[in-house]
Amino acid sequence: MTKYSTRLISDSGTLVVAMMLSNGLNFVYNAYLGRNLSFEEFGLITLVNTFLFIATMFLSGFGSTINHRVAYLFGAHKQASAIKFFTLTRRNALFFVLVLAFFWMLSATTISRVFQIEDPHLVLVFSPVFLFLVFMIAGRSFLSGTFAFGQVALIYLTESITKLVSVFILVNAGYSSYAYLSIPFSIVCAAIVSAVILFGRVKKPKIEDVVLSEEIKFPFSFYFAAIFSGLSTTAFLSIDVLLAKHYLPPVQAGEYALLSLVGKMVYFSGSLLNAFMIPYVSRDLGKGKNPNTAFYTLFALEAFLALNAFALFGLLGFITIPFLFGEKSLTIVPYLTLYTFGIVMFTLTNTIVQYRLIRHNYVFPVLAILNAVAMYIGIVMFHSDVNSIATVVATTAILGFIVISICHVIADQGRYIFRNMIDLFDLFTPVGNEEEVDASKKRVLIFNWRDIKHTKAGGAEVYVHELAKRWVGEGNKVTVFCGNDGNCPRYEEIDGVEIVRRGGFYFVYIWAFLYYLLKFRGKYDVIVDCENGIPFFTPLYTKERQFLVIHHVHVDVFKRSLKPPFRQLAVFFETQLMPYVYENVEVITVSPSSKKEIEESGITKGPIHVIYNGVNIEQYTPGKKAEVPTILLLGRLQEYKSVDVFVKAAQKVLEKISNAQFIVAGDGEERKKLEDLAKSLHISDRIKFLGKVTHEMKVHLYRNAWIFVNTSFREGWGITTIEANACGTPVVASRVAGLIDSVKNPHTGYLVEYGNVEEFADRIGDLLIDEVTRNEMSRQSVNWAKEYSWDVSAKKAWGVLFNV
Repeated sequence: MTKYSTRLISDSGTLVVAMMLSNGLNFVYNAYLGRNLSFEEFGLITLVNTFLFIATMFLSGFGSTINHRVAYLFGAHKQASAIKFFTLTRRNALFFVLVLAFFWMLSATTISRVFQIEDPHLVLVFSPVFLFLVFMIAGRSFLSGTFAFGQVALIYLTESITKLVSVFILVNAGYSSYAYLSIPFSIVCAAIVSAVILFGRVKKPKIEDVVLSEEIKFPFSFYFAAIFSGLSTTAFLSIDVLLAKHYLPPVQAGEYALLSLVGKMVYFSGSLLNAFMIPYVSRDLGKGKNPNTAFYTLFALEAFLALNAFALFGLLGFITIPFLFGEKSLTIVPYLTLYTFGIVMFTLTNTIVQYRLIRHNYVFPVLAILNAVAMYIGIVMFHSDVNSIATVVATTAILGFIVISICHVIADQGRYIFRNMIDLFDLFTPVGNEEEVDASKKRVLIFNWRDIKHTKAGGAEVYVHELAKRWVGEGNKVTVFCGNDGNCPRYEEIDGVEIVRRGGFYFVYIWAFLYYLLKFRGKYDVIVDCENGIPFFTPLYTKERQFLVIHHVHVDVFKRSLKPPFRQLAVFFETQLMPYVYENVEVITVSPSSKKEIEESGITKGPIHVIYNGVNIEQYTPGKKAEVPTILLLGRLQEYKSVDVFVKAAQKVLEKISNAQFIVAGDGEERKKLEDLAKSLHISDRIKFLGKVTHEMKVHLYRNAWIFVNTSFREGWGITTIEANACGTPVVASRVAGLIDSVKNPHTGYLVEYGNVEEFADRIGDLLIDEVTRNEMSRQSVNWAKEYSWDVSAKKAWGVLFNV
């Protein structure tokens, strides 16, 4: 276990203990008030607490947004962006709160009259407290998002300790009617502690990462969804108290306030670990990991805590509650079991809603607020006594848990099933633009696994799109039928190319067959079948002339990266089934190496045409190099890309060139392993994992780098090497199929033995030291890249498709 992991566990334990102690102090606080204040005074301080809940309704969503976004950016190793986001967001929030405080002051008299408060100063005192609330919530959320749980614990303890001490002083000094002042006083103290901690943490990094505008932009959709989620919590924990005070006589309203206090004890006991939900799940999302493990672990622990609290204060409430609150609490004992069980259900519901909020499934906060509205309506209809209101709260909480749990279980698969049901329905409706094409023009239907906007799109998708948009530019019609990642429209036109997205990872192949038979048959002149491991087997069901596009043979990749039985199945498809189906089909591939592989594999006996990848010379141009030696690797972080070789070579280079900087741009399932490898080699401060980057950032990185590295085990061509060359950046790459074609060794870069860490490190080091050779390679790289034009490739491919 690393020192960081040990410290994180220690800090997490500290926060749990602090929150338990804080809840214990809050209980002592409320028990002390329950024993020393009259029902009228207790109802007043409960109303003040309710005001606080309402005031933080917007600020809690604000805090959740900071927590989520900061943890996500830190998980994606974008610390500078996280700090910039936080500072901008806090500054803007202060202005909003100043306006809110002003209107609160104007409404003080009205609020006092509505809630039968004799002294309006009780309302006015909260105006300046709003500002301190911003500092406290923002600071606590930022620290939580950075996993500084020990310091978050200090803020929680400051608030609870100062509240208890101040109320003890007020009551014993004979000022029990001013006991409510302990609440704003504790907030001010916690805000001051938060500001002191942040003063030492929120500083501009020494080596600042590139801050993108979209990274520091405030996510309003998440914020409003968080408000909806907070509203449901406020309703169950506060609005029922307001309604009880409105509908019931003062004594009964005080009884319900005490019952509500017991419910809050159950809720806060069950929610002890909820503080970890946003940072852990958001960090996993930032790292590209599946966050389900973190969620279900926290959910199980919270269920355990909530049920224990239910047993203590619900089932055994006839013993514990009178012991804690005195004989007068006997009046609420008959309602404890049902009411506290309902609060347990609400606690678990809130956990699910929060998790789904982090996953950006915003329908769940909406369901939660609808459940709160149902509770509100129920209380308005049934409020004759304490039992009626308690029953309404418990019933709606239980029903809400059932509904939201069902939605949670089917959320992921339900969304997938729903999309496929729509795909099925659309088989019988028009698809896209069905206008007739000029008789002199051609129509091309392309089947591809993904399209250019897919979250996992890569070089294969760029290749198809760049050719297609140039064919469309000549007046022809091109339709790409592909899978949908769930984040894109089902139909879209991009650069004039029709994109029809149906199905997902597997179902796209089924829909390709059905949509061709029912929608596309007879409407196109040529079918282009793109193989990305598994082809669409179009010769089995299409009559038009077919072409198979293969970037490289995948057998060796399957053997390295897939597990049984998928490995054997994929190998069978490519080595046995494809040669049978595509025996006489013409093939388009991207390099002489791939052509040789296809010939040796026996996939087809038909002609094999080499159509190179191109590069947009107008976009990919040389620029200013970084001031420090910078080495870049860009691509999907998959096993066959062998990025671990890059990380290991980086360590050896740094032994000789200590100021070198290594950058990995791209995402994938190998990212966590690579980050752990960098930590184990003690170079995590010199190698940055940026995750997926925008097109603009990619060009910037190419221009900025001194050397581009490609450690892949196999490539069809290696489009990134040509893009880097176009930006004047020489390449060090594996001497493997595809890369031996795209790298002109030793003029535009060096080819080295695949997997040889020592040779990679030596060649990288040589280029960093030898400025003359590096500059000459840079010049030749630009000239080499100019030989590869998408216009030329598109024209040649068109000639292959139509024999022109």
